[in-house]
Amino acid sequence: MKILFIIFFIFLFILFFPIPLKFTSYYSSENYYIKFYKFILISKYKSNNPKTLNRLIEYNKKNKSKFHMSKYKKFCSKLFYSKFKPSLKINLSFSYSLNDSYNTALIYGLLCTLFSFLYQLVNIPFNIKKYNLNVDPIFKDEILVKFETSSIIFISFAQIIYISIIFIKTSKEGTP
Repeated sequence: MKILFIIFFIFLFILFFPIPLKFTSYYSSENYYIKFYKFILISKYKSNNPKTLNRLIEYNKKNKSKFHMSKYKKFCSKLFYSKFKPSLKINLSFSYSLNDSYNTALIYGLLCTLFSFLYQLVNIPFNIKKYNLNVDPIFKDEILVKFETSSIIFISFAQIIYISIIFIKTSKEGTP
């Protein structure tokens, strides 16, 4: 009986204990990559198999999504008001330069507005615990773009099950 009790608590611990998933992405004119922990998923220097990519594109063209926009809006609203969303810690760093300092300063204001919209968009599927944003305009006479992000998603199996149940219920509802 004790062994069954211990196994039950281990199962509950695994079910409700959040697992941290770390993603890192980097883009500049010289290099780009996406990492999951320390494993490089996509890189400029890592060769991608074009046959696999072509098969994926053909498969996506054949299988059209039956998840319409009205269902997507319902899913997003249910997910937005949910208490059981995964939590997220994100660090964003964006450095850029345009040929003219006037254009660089003008785009700075637009980028700050864009990143606040991005915050609201990311807040739908996640509870944002930490949001660090650095927008650095570089006033040089060259075009330069450098984007770097590092994020940690804390998600448990119970949250995955809950989100998938919301998705299934939303997709089974009829469209108006």
